[in-house]
Amino acid sequence: APVANMYLARAWARASAIGDVRERERTDAFAARIADADASTTAASARDDDDEKSRPNQQSSQAAPSPSSRRRDARHGCAAHREGAFIAAFSGPVIAFRELGPRGCAIGEWRADADDAYVALAWQEDAPDDDVDDLRRLRRAASAPSPSYARTALRDVEERVMARACAVTEKGEAHAFRATSSRAPLNGDVTGDVELERVLALDDGERATCVASDEREFVLGTDRGRVVFIDWSRGTETRAADVRRRESDGGATSVDWCASRSTCVVRFDSGAVCAAEIDGDGGVRAMNWIDAFPCPSTCAAFHRRTRALALGTADGEIRMYDDAMTAEASKPRRVLSVRAFGFGVEDTGAVAHVKWSNDGVALAVGWRRRGIGVWSDSGCLLMCSLHHGAAAGGHKDTRRSVTFADDLKGDGGDDDEDEPRVGACLGVPAWGVGGLSLFFVCLVDDQHHTGGVAKLLEYSLARNISAPQIRARSSVADDTHAQTSDGETHVLLADDRAFVIRAKPNGQLYNHQAICPAVYVDAQWPMRLACASADGSRIAVAGARGCVTYNARDEKWTMFGSVAEEHEFEALALTWIDVPHGNAHSPILAIAARFGKPRLFSTSLKVSHRVQFYSRDRLGGSATLGSLPLPAEPTHLSACGSHFMVGFESGEMAVYKLDMHGDEGAVHPVRESSGQRRMTTMRNGRALVACALTPDIAGDAPSEALVLTNARELLLVDLTDNHAPVTILRDVTDFWVSPRARESSAAGQNRDDGDESSSGFESAEDLSNGASVSLENPVEYGCVFAYGADGMRICYFPRDGARQIFRLGAACVDVDRSTKNPELEFDRELYPVHVSVRLSRIVGVAQKLSFSDAHGESPYFSIAPKSHTIVPCVLRKLLSAGSHDAALRFARAERRQTPHFTHALEWLLFTALESANRDAMTHAALKQSLALLREFPNYLEIVVSVARKTDNTRWEALFTAAGSPSDLCRHALRGDRLRIAACYILVVDKLEGEVAGRAVAIEVMREALAAHDYRLVEDVIKFLLRPVRVTASGEEDVKPSLIGRVLNIIVPPPNSVLSLGARADRELTLDVTEQGILKAHLDALAREKDIFNMGAFVSDTSFDGIGYFTHETTAGGSAYIDNFSTALEAAVMSLRRRAAERREKATPSAAQRRRNESQYSLLAGDAFDLSTSSTDTARANALLDVARTARCTDWSLLIATTLGRVDVLVDMFRADGVLVKPWRDVCEKCAERSGDQELKEFLKKTVDEVDAACGRG
Repeated sequence: APVANMYLARAWARASAIGDVRERERTDAFAARIADADASTTAASARDDDDEKSRPNQQSSQAAPSPSSRRRDARHGCAAHREGAFIAAFSGPVIAFRELGPRGCAIGEWRADADDAYVALAWQEDAPDDDVDDLRRLRRAASAPSPSYARTALRDVEERVMARACAVTEKGEAHAFRATSSRAPLNGDVTGDVELERVLALDDGERATCVASDEREFVLGTDRGRVVFIDWSRGTETRAADVRRRESDGGATSVDWCASRSTCVVRFDSGAVCAAEIDGDGGVRAMNWIDAFPCPSTCAAFHRRTRALALGTADGEIRMYDDAMTAEASKPRRVLSVRAFGFGVEDTGAVAHVKWSNDGVALAVGWRRRGIGVWSDSGCLLMCSLHHGAAAGGHKDTRRSVTFADDLKGDGGDDDEDEPRVGACLGVPAWGVGGLSLFFVCLVDDQHHTGGVAKLLEYSLARNISAPQIRARSSVADDTHAQTSDGETHVLLADDRAFVIRAKPNGQLYNHQAICPAVYVDAQWPMRLACASADGSRIAVAGARGCVTYNARDEKWTMFGSVAEEHEFEALALTWIDVPHGNAHSPILAIAARFGKPRLFSTSLKVSHRVQFYSRDRLGGSATLGSLPLPAEPTHLSACGSHFMVGFESGEMAVYKLDMHGDEGAVHPVRESSGQRRMTTMRNGRALVACALTPDIAGDAPSEALVLTNARELLLVDLTDNHAPVTILRDVTDFWVSPRARESSAAGQNRDDGDESSSGFESAEDLSNGASVSLENPVEYGCVFAYGADGMRICYFPRDGARQIFRLGAACVDVDRSTKNPELEFDRELYPVHVSVRLSRIVGVAQKLSFSDAHGESPYFSIAPKSHTIVPCVLRKLLSAGSHDAALRFARAERRQTPHFTHALEWLLFTALESANRDAMTHAALKQSLALLREFPNYLEIVVSVARKTDNTRWEALFTAAGSPSDLCRHALRGDRLRIAACYILVVDKLEGEVAGRAVAIEVMREALAAHDYRLVEDVIKFLLRPVRVTASGEEDVKPSLIGRVLNIIVPPPNSVLSLGARADRELTLDVTEQGILKAHLDALAREKDIFNMGAFVSDTSFDGIGYFTHETTAGGSAYIDNFSTALEAAVMSLRRRAAERREKATPSAAQRRRNESQYSLLAGDAFDLSTSSTDTARANALLDVARTARCTDWSLLIATTLGRVDVLVDMFRADGVLVKPWRDVCEKCAERSGDQELKEFLKKTVDEVDAACGRG
């Protein structure tokens, strides 16, 4: 597996996904065996507590913890064998062994003495200090068995697996076990056995406390601070070393050993960590101490290949160091913490356990109080169970009956803050084969056990295996399928399935699980390799042997025709070659494989290596298009068009070309010399981890390749072998290369800006998919996106091509970093998996956490694809180079095909404003950004949106360059963008004073009243409200009756137009002039008898409707009805106009629909939420209620008649029978006088219903 592996967790309980109930039952049975020992362990621990309490306290509170408290803290745990696919878990005196894989059968268990318990476990295995990944190591074990592991996997012969393990007990003994399993060839039944080979005890009463192992020896840490080396085969001590500085350091709590570097890392009771180099005689050649800083360490993890050290601390943080032998406690490379996600040490407790993944790119973490997680070495939080609210809420009082003693508090044990709660990690995590699974022993809730029960939880993981090549924009535009289906597919590989991330036509990402055929998974678990074709239509997945392909369009799998063909080879590398076939491009699957059959009476294999080519729709037999023999074992394949490169284990690389002639393929070496292909060798001795060809500008064979080495160096390699490799970047985990695009006509560059009144990005000319390619864009010249410990970086190639780097060196490469370019900063939970040049974004994945329906005690993780746009980064690059016109053309080309393009422009302005505040001497970036944004119709929205998202202390710098906020507000009013204008009110009030702020607010209110946007009117009213003035006599002025209540205002988020600040807790009122504006508007509505808008006005604003009807409906009042018949006709006509307007709004034009969406999308979070607005009928009914409360009979009858509210009319007539006859006469006269047949029928029906209800026939 490459160093670029990235781990993403999902639930191991797969029954809800694939219906494999038996798998879950096996897991429950295995977890039950661990839980069965809980009662006996609890009793033993309780006895230890009683013994400790009966003894006098002879140690101070600062003393090191006693051995008993340390042992209680480590009585659960697990370890996975990285070669033999075994896992062992222990709880108390019981240790259980199980076979990994889709079947997961139990092997056996061993039970120690009743008064003893296991505390640590390690497998005998090859030390992971080389660059061979777990899956290749597992493959080699079959052909070259080691003393630690033997596997016989012959067809039609019983498969046998054997491995050794060493476990340490509380009494200080070391138990050496041998686990064996056998699988029948026909029915697949598994039988197993666990044998205790020997029991070892140290001399002079010294007790072993922890253990580590390699192939030849296992290393015991002791309570006296020594490390003792024991030979696996003889069981005798070979050497020992005392690595403790002083007796107060206490005993060893954990030990890690790297045989190739002779390095041992030991953590002691005091929290100090020692890294020592020990020679073959037990002498200490060098030693490095890492003391507690700033607080003591609680656990340590050392990776044997990278020599990286991770320390968990008592404050819940993880401190990472590059090299344990040179690390300084006060200078960690990175500090990981969940504080940024809202969880403090009071939630998690101290870090209990940490464990590096086998390839050293991820770190598993378990906290003492609750919570488990996985971090990448670059600082990305890939998985965390703390995000589940129920763990902190629903089970907050749940405690385990047996508590852990804090390593820093000695034996007191009175403080229960360190007791594990539900979700706590109880043992050191274990990584499975290939890093495709992760095991935690956690405390989970259980209805049958008070305080929870310990269970072994397995999380299946997925790796990013997307190819490092990025399709150029021009190639996507030329691909018909890509234009219709996005053409970009990103794949994550798990042990039995592939996660396929694609984009919908609107650019939205979605995730699809392609579960491999059960027959193939059962025989070839785990899945090791995968790759997707350039157009995303085909995906190839390879397990231990053979290969299967997946049709992403039809969602169907294709397998080999026979088991013999499937078992014939073992895939070492996969790629899809895009070979021209007639007028189309057809992807062809290339498999670099190892072919071989077992020899009789021998475990060795007679092998050969070659590249096989298959058609995209079939495998095996006639689908084989050709083959290419290879002289050595290949490790990597990379394709570029019809060319492909083969990378070998020795670091050599060779380039070939595949040509199709009918149904047969012909392979030709590139750049032959004397009839032999020329191979390029990496001269620095590094091994390949990933590689990518860079296409030639002229269309010839590629002459350069980008190579990622095991030292995390990104090299540019000359395939012509004329120049030495050049190191471009260091500390790289993943990379993606964007080739130089083909130049094409700049069609579509001169585009109409669209109507400025539009809130969206309308254009007079449609943009086609795959916008025109212009080499003014720096990305189109070719670049590399690299991700690592420094975050995301973009390395731009010279304009004359990548070969200039060989002549000028790495200094000619322009590198953008997140420290200089804020647009490259990522969410701490988003891990990048690919880059899409067509959509100008970086595609990443994050975790979503929930609970499984069936297993509510364990968290369920799902993968959520997300994106991060690079449009602001490219625009800033162009603007900083003074290419305003090029930036404008790029932005216009991107606005149709980039999702959330408005947000990208906001981010460009925001980062420019941030840089302007950091550097007060120059505002060049801010001015350039604003000059670009002025070319777009939603300039006003972007400026005010950025202002609302920043502190008001930065508004002056923004609007000094953007223009006067009052002018911008009035410009928005002229464009009928009322809500955008309203957002400027606070800015004007802040920068230009209260008088100017109230002036523009009144203008906005007038326009909102004219547009009948009464929710916006209410928001402006809240801004215009001021405290009640106090007269000289000390009495408050009498408030006008237009505002019917003192508002109980809930102050919204800062920088909103609704914010009242310190005025929110006092009685407020409007000035007489402002109230007059409101009353004049309502008077106009009353004269028109527009009952719907009157109802909306009264419902959505704070206007005193009851007071208005009380005072203004009498003779001489503004709402007085002097002719009921005329008023009724006017009200009905108003109803019809409103209905017609609603029908027109129900089917708006596409341009208006986009305008509305753009206008309101910028106001997310405001109080004016259209989805919660009342209907017209509800508002009219609200006006009816107001009129009846004010005892206004005329208006009550008018509104009730217009709405057809027979129930209200009957109630009024029963209360005052005198009203019936005049009302009936008016209705009948109105019906006779009106020429509208519908009105006549409506009034006649209403009168009949009222008469019937009143009993008048």
